[in-house]
Amino acid sequence: MYILSSFVLHSHGNNLIGEIPSEIGQLYKLKTLVLSENNFVGPLPTEISNLENLESLFLDKFTKVGAGLSGPLPSFSSMRKLRQLQMAENSFTGTIPTDFLSGIDNLKDTISVGLKGNRIEGSIPSALSKFQKLNIVLSDNLITSIDGELCYMTTWMHGDVGKYDCEAILCPPGYYNQYGRQSNALSECKKCNGNDQSIFLGATKCQSEIKQREREILEVFYSKCGGEKWKNNKNWMSESDVCTWYGVSCSNGGLVDSILLASNNLVGTVPDEIFELENLKFLWLYSNPIDFSFQGIGRAKRLASLLLDSTKLKSLDGIGQAYQLTDLDVRFNGIKGQIPQEISNLVNLESLSISDNSFTGALPSFNRMHQLKSLRAANNQITGSLPTFASNNNLRTIDLSDNRIRGKIMPTFLDSLAPWETVYVDLSRNRIEGRVPGDLARFEKMTLYLKDNYITGLDNDVCEADGWNGRDVSNYKCDGILCPPGTYAFGSGRQSLGGSECVECKKSEFYGQSLCVDLYDHYSSAFGTNSLHIAIGTMLAVTVIFIM
Repeated sequence: MYILSSFVLHSHGNNLIGEIPSEIGQLYKLKTLVLSENNFVGPLPTEISNLENLESLFLDKFTKVGAGLSGPLPSFSSMRKLRQLQMAENSFTGTIPTDFLSGIDNLKDTISVGLKGNRIEGSIPSALSKFQKLNIVLSDNLITSIDGELCYMTTWMHGDVGKYDCEAILCPPGYYNQYGRQSNALSECKKCNGNDQSIFLGATKCQSEIKQREREILEVFYSKCGGEKWKNNKNWMSESDVCTWYGVSCSNGGLVDSILLASNNLVGTVPDEIFELENLKFLWLYSNPIDFSFQGIGRAKRLASLLLDSTKLKSLDGIGQAYQLTDLDVRFNGIKGQIPQEISNLVNLESLSISDNSFTGALPSFNRMHQLKSLRAANNQITGSLPTFASNNNLRTIDLSDNRIRGKIMPTFLDSLAPWETVYVDLSRNRIEGRVPGDLARFEKMTLYLKDNYITGLDNDVCEADGWNGRDVSNYKCDGILCPPGTYAFGSGRQSLGGSECVECKKSEFYGQSLCVDLYDHYSSAFGTNSLHIAIGTMLAVTVIFIM
């Protein structure tokens, strides 16, 4: 339900996804903003600092799975009227800024801050002692110390610090209770049983308990994926710490953060219990004949890198719940059908590799994926128009070669990318037509591969882009990008210092042909998209025979 007035925006408990839009910063009169219990991801927009009249900000999530909001914890130093800040169960990182909430105009007011269940680290700084009545909840973070001055703030935590000292803020390392701190005589911080190695304050459950559950999960994983026949299963299922098991790495006091078992003869189906490893960041299972499902992946709220290339993956269904991913590789799997629109939910993604599958249909929208740096989707059967990627201001590498993409290269292609960035774009062997627009000459260093398309011209500006194609354009001008019609350059479609040369071919109708053929005939033949690969391979084989 939405309630919007000049002073209140209330949208609690919906299924809103993606990033919080920067336009939120235009609601200057807003006093209360409630966006809790949604599926927002990515960093808070910096424009939120414009809300100088804001008194209450609710961004917490307790029932929604997933990574939530991320990035360094903002200082909110410009918000002088802010009295309630609730951002529990997200993925904010870094330390508490020394200027945290420093703009608040009345230090005698009661300030309530909820940051439970994030990834905030370091010490609680003494700078917060300026607040006379601060209630700050920091349990289940990576806090390693409390500045001693804060343990004398007797009016903090509803007066609990006056009764229980530091433990009213956070339980010490090796201790716990359900709140991560002591709030009354019946909620003492209890000592964990066993050899608990945690170095963090404010635990709501013992690390030894978490490690026991991790062991159970890894044992199921071993059983379901044929562990007895792995190439290397050293220490697996032994009594030793799971951090010593082959391919398993740990951090944060001994919790599993990596499972790296590539090319290790894993078989069967990866159990979805693997997503319960709450500290797991890297899951690399590539080059194993395993089945894998994304259902339930939203529970793995720390998972950043997932490499599943060359497995038996058959579908991307459910991938839209992996909001936390920054690196996804599913190449060489033969996945069929359209690339699901839900992949656009992955707004934290920096690298997406989906090449060498059997994807069809148009590319989904990448407009919200502002962190994306690398997109590799070569050797599929993707159709539709070439996107401009105009909103992807970090995208420096694009490989869409060997597809069936049509349309023109628009002047706004990669329009938001800074001109000094080094750019790599491979659009070879598609159905792109028209001219190469001169607007692209704004890029100082671009590698642009366009061979075997229906290109009919190059604007002169790009032929003067001396830093392009490894400076081949400086030496060969337009030919360093594409050979003209009536010529071809075997294998490359352009002239280069590497030895390729534009030579006469009456059959070559378009710019940048790599074979002396009628391109329409090749693309309409039974060979389809791979006709040029086969033709080139045949010619290379013949060349080798003659050389020998």
